[in-house]
Amino acid sequence: MKSIYLVVLLGLAVSTPSFLTAQAQTAKKAKVMVLGTWHFNNPNQDMYNVKSDDVTTDRRQKELEVVADMLAKFKPTKIAIETAWQSRYDTLDQKHYQAYRKGEYTLKKGEDEQIGFRLAKKLDHQQIYCIDYRLNLPFDSMMEYAKKNNQMNILQPIFGQIESFIGEFQGKLSERTMGESLKAMNDPTMLDGGHQFYVTMTRIGKGKDYPGAEVLTKWYERNINIFANLTRVSTDPEDRILVIFGSGHAAILRELIRASAEYELVEAVDYL
Repeated sequence: MKSIYLVVLLGLAVSTPSFLTAQAQTAKKAKVMVLGTWHFNNPNQDMYNVKSDDVTTDRRQKELEVVADMLAKFKPTKIAIETAWQSRYDTLDQKHYQAYRKGEYTLKKGEDEQIGFRLAKKLDHQQIYCIDYRLNLPFDSMMEYAKKNNQMNILQPIFGQIESFIGEFQGKLSERTMGESLKAMNDPTMLDGGHQFYVTMTRIGKGKDYPGAEVLTKWYERNINIFANLTRVSTDPEDRILVIFGSGHAAILRELIRASAEYELVEAVDYL
């Protein structure tokens, strides 16, 4: 490792080796689409939340059928949702999905079921895949530190931007179809912009204190482990995987998919 590091420092390794480039170009890659969503069931688990209207109304159910038809054109072979892998909820999701396939289960309001289960059944998938990884972010301790050390002025502008976006998005939610709202949320610029919220936190701290960086580190840890779970789901270069997650996760997941030699990122907006 030291010799490689020194070579890079000396500027002698400035490009990817040609044999690796050729291999990357010729290798068959599984296709992965990340569909970022708001939480349809309003769990209020995040600091800022879009308040969804009732997705079980006739209007929204018809619109969700249209969304499922649009996403079906991607021809996903596997559908992954925001439920922790090998958890009690994973077990429940598998049972509920099998019951739903038999017509013995009514979908709950969450996007995991309203989109994930609905589409999986439409495509006759044998199972649903749970790839989430849960951990606690030290967000509260970072906020305390910022307040005690007069650094809230760093966070307030980004908080204001988030509140403004949510207010605007929510204001248009009732007039838009579900497909239109999902397309707006999955604009790549919008997804990357949402990630700035976490990156800005790295400015909180001073000296040997890094409370903001610790939040971002944990956020990356969660999403990297989600990606690791995705790699366990993908077993075939012919796979076409639809990942349905809260939009806050999308920027990092998309980054990891693009950086991987095994996957090709497919834009959700191209199908909505």
